[in-house]
Amino acid sequence: MAVSPFVLGIGAANADVHGRSRAGVVMRDSNPGHLSTSVGGVTRNVLENLSRLGVRARMVSAVGDDLYGEFVRRESERAGLDMSGLITVPGAHSSCYISMLDAHGDMLVAMSDMGILEHITPAVVDAQEPLIRAAAAVVCDPCLPLETVERIIAVAARCGADVFLDPVSTAYARKVAPLVGGFSLIKPNRLELSVLSGVGTDTDAGLASACAGGIGIYRGPDDPLTGPAGLRIYFETPEGRTDLLPLPGAAGGLSFSHAFRGGALSFEGESDALHSLCSAAVSARDLCEVRFVELKSPRALEGRLCLEFEPMLARLRDWEGHPAYWRLGLHAEVREGALLIRRLPRGEVRECWLCLRSNRPLDCRADALGEPLGWLSHPFVRASTPAFAPMSGSFSARFALAFGPTAEEAMAAASRGLN
Repeated sequence: MAVSPFVLGIGAANADVHGRSRAGVVMRDSNPGHLSTSVGGVTRNVLENLSRLGVRARMVSAVGDDLYGEFVRRESERAGLDMSGLITVPGAHSSCYISMLDAHGDMLVAMSDMGILEHITPAVVDAQEPLIRAAAAVVCDPCLPLETVERIIAVAARCGADVFLDPVSTAYARKVAPLVGGFSLIKPNRLELSVLSGVGTDTDAGLASACAGGIGIYRGPDDPLTGPAGLRIYFETPEGRTDLLPLPGAAGGLSFSHAFRGGALSFEGESDALHSLCSAAVSARDLCEVRFVELKSPRALEGRLCLEFEPMLARLRDWEGHPAYWRLGLHAEVREGALLIRRLPRGEVRECWLCLRSNRPLDCRADALGEPLGWLSHPFVRASTPAFAPMSGSFSARFALAFGPTAEEAMAAASRGLN
């Protein structure tokens, strides 16, 4: 009989103690307050959320033979987790996290004791290989010894399993930074992403650059350089264009709303003449973003669906320091129906490629005026496809924009994104 899918977690499972003062905190003194205890641990918390969503979850961790250890086991099983992989270490203290908050709920100080996780050794991971092989995915965290995280990555790769990691904090992000390329997915906040990538993440352009390993893919709308920028998607007719994303200077008069659906950020635009849905998602496997566009109208649709952007393919700090120089050295061509943009190697920046594919035929130009592709004196590209639909019908298209060190790798990543 087939075993139903499950997610395996290897990492922290601990007791959390929280204290909140009833009034202003007096340092170095006892303060009246409210104290509470709950079960925690970053990996255990992920598994509990999955379990409450109906996903089978199994935990591998270590606790001591103390009250906190029994508390962790009891409450986790009550939440639906399979804790049969929990190791009890005689005479050891279970891991614990304590935080102290002021009267406003702001944290003053916190302390953690995760020493018992030293008992989750590479040998323990080796013993779990059958579970890793059977798991739909593996979740871990950097509270584990670094060599244990390395072994999880190695065993999972041998078993064909995806490994997900939450960096937990900037300190732990520094710990696992050398291993970050071995994970299928990481979930950092902005500060943790900055540590992992070495790129400032206080702007949208910085975020995009950090996600691409320090390379900016295309110029964002919040970039401090002059001129409009950002990836724009719009519907074009002889009467004019209608922007399908709520970017600065959006034309066409659509009223926008947004939501997260199925791991994608979706924008819906609405007017009397047009309804649009434009969603964006990123690949867990590749440096690839996928855009889905759907258009509906009470009248017949006839026009072109267009996507345009200014490629960078350079480190953000280099681009901002000398944009005129970094606008050079870009070449665009169409190959096998896909748009390919190549950045020549410069200094420490190696050659790299950007590929745009669609499930619709693309007409690609160097700018909105229809200049031919080739060496880009001003890097701006436009791809469009005919968009037709009968009255009250709909039209849809998908675009995948992928980054890679070679043309072949970028094209393959874009193809995977479409599929």
